[in-house]
Amino acid sequence: MKKYRKVLFLLFALVISIILLAGCNLKEEESEEDSLHLYSKGIDENGFWKGIKALDYIKDFEYEGIAIPSEVYEVTEERLQYQIDTLMSGYIARNKITDRAIADGDTVNIDYEGKVDGVVFEGGSTMEVGVDVIIGKTNDERDAQDTLSFLDGFLEELIGHMPGETMNIEVTFPDDYYEEQLRGKTAVFTTTINYIVEREELTDAFVAEHLSESDGWTTIEEMREGMRAQIQKNLVQQYIMQYLATKVSVKSVPDSLIKYQEKILLNDYRELAEYNGIELEEYLKTVEGFSDIEECMKEAQDSLIENATYTLAVQAVAEDVGISVTDEDIENYFSEHLWSSDVSTQTDYYGLPYVKQGVLGQKVVDYIAENAKLE
Repeated sequence: MKKYRKVLFLLFALVISIILLAGCNLKEEESEEDSLHLYSKGIDENGFWKGIKALDYIKDFEYEGIAIPSEVYEVTEERLQYQIDTLMSGYIARNKITDRAIADGDTVNIDYEGKVDGVVFEGGSTMEVGVDVIIGKTNDERDAQDTLSFLDGFLEELIGHMPGETMNIEVTFPDDYYEEQLRGKTAVFTTTINYIVEREELTDAFVAEHLSESDGWTTIEEMREGMRAQIQKNLVQQYIMQYLATKVSVKSVPDSLIKYQEKILLNDYRELAEYNGIELEEYLKTVEGFSDIEECMKEAQDSLIENATYTLAVQAVAEDVGISVTDEDIENYFSEHLWSSDVSTQTDYYGLPYVKQGVLGQKVVDYIAENAKLE
């Protein structure tokens, strides 16, 4: 099970996760003011790396008219239906059912806190905000960008239980789990069932009433085609992000980019350690599975190179094409993906240069996608 602890961008989520998947080396004496805009250090006012011309580091680079294999952007009926269910849960009047037991197929609002060896692990808690889950949906049916991913059997444990109940659900992470430090470990999730969500029937009238103004859809068929196109767009963009991270050859990687990513992750680890009420060193050992910072750095090397390659490739395209980020671009991005043009919370925490770098990355991906060839 995983839920991203910090979500700043949606389509740009891969960029954020890439930057946070680095290593660990931040000085203890760094002041609170320094760490406040840690994310923006080394980034100029345009969202570019300070003092770095990315094109000078690119060895072999093709981005115009890249081919996207058909299997990449195929939208299955299961994935489409899951997105429809998710959309519906956000628009319907939330009738909270508390007087019957949970059945297969129900949408249920829950809170949970997962611990491994008695310590809350990253992504293991809803932070008491409550999340909707669909009982019976498997991980394969969840969209690749979905922030929730549940281990097989977890949700089924809720069947037959009543809203208001709190229960411990014990699960074992598989040996091939994508987060290495959790492979084979047993976690206990203290789970509270808040209520069952009663779902309104999906009809043409519902679509016309709720989705015509925001999305231009007036019938179920228009909604299905519109959502299918959006899912396909997201899948293409994910492919392009991965392409930029892994298929672009560089002559060398600036050391400053690696150091930047090291500092970012250590800052993230420190916040997680503070949340769990333990020291950083203990957190790295008991939760992340590293014997020390040196081992953490060694394990992170491949990711560091991939991360740096991605940021260089994004900036190289921007340099080559002349892509830049305006205040209007930022407002439009946040309005579209965070439903608010107010970016003050993000800029106060991350700093404007970091936010601009994120929006720059999205503009580059959009540009490449517009010129890509769908096979």
